[in-house]
Amino acid sequence: GPTTIVVPDLVGRPVSEATQLLRQVGLVVGEIRGPGLADASAVVQSQVPNAGNQVSAGTKVDLVTGGRTP
Repeated sequence: GPTTIVVPDLVGRPVSEATQLLRQVGLVVGEIRGPGLADASAVVQSQVPNAGNQVSAGTKVDLVTGGRTP
């Protein structure tokens, strides 16, 4: 059957690191929205689907970012 992948926990990671991690495990970055996107230090505040969910390879993971971590 199709390959299932456990969604990694991306919350608290910089967007650049999160997108790299998703590609490594075989998932796709979906919509990224939120403040601070122009800033390389924007970090992931939430994600859909959540970490730990089992999804098929190639599933899009949407990210919501926040600004710089204090």
